Amino acid sequence: MRRAADALRWLRQQWSQRWLLRWLAANMAGWSAGLLLVALLMQLLGLAGLAAGGLAAGAVVGAAQALALHTHPAGRSLVPARWVAWSAAGGALATLPVALTGLVALLLPGPGLLLMGLLYGGCLGWSQGRLLRPQFARAAGWTLAGLAGGALCAPLTLLAPLGLPVFCSPGIVIFAFITGLSFVKIAVRDNDIKKD
Repeated sequence: MRRAADALRWLRQQWSQRWLLRWLAANMAGWSAGLLLVALLMQLLGLAGLAAGGLAAGAVVGAAQALALHTHPAGRSLVPARWVAWSAAGGALATLPVALTGLVALLLPGPGLLLMGLLYGGCLGWSQGRLLRPQFARAAGWTLAGLAGGALCAPLTLLAPLGLPVFCSPGIVIFAFITGLSFVKIAVRDNDIKKD
């Protein structure tokens, strides 16, 4: 019984001290729920569900990320509702280009999914980066992290062996590490937070 209590105490300590762990959990939950929501909306609404799904996935991912960002000292200044709204806007913005590259994915699944992830991650990162720019001089790195993370995430998530839960996908983990490390670099190494 004591070992279990010690293990639980250690886990709580790691959770409270390691922001990247919280960011990883938030992205795993957000992307898993977002992707499932896209699939559900497409099943219910057909192609119209794709547009709604892009917006909804952006909002769900943004909401999960906002929770984690609020636990980072530099992220506390970000307004969670604005983060969710701009994430939803980025997801909606990505819908048409991602849908068009979906045709490539039908013929060449690996490269097509890489391109779809690059576009979705890039649009999401660009939109979220608009909120980071007023406070952080190195915020442009956020868009690059979204591009790289999305490009790796989509094929590694959507080409994962059947039966593997989405949240266990290596793609989401890689996306979370790329974007999480980017935020740490933007926030921690940027000692010159812009003043209004």
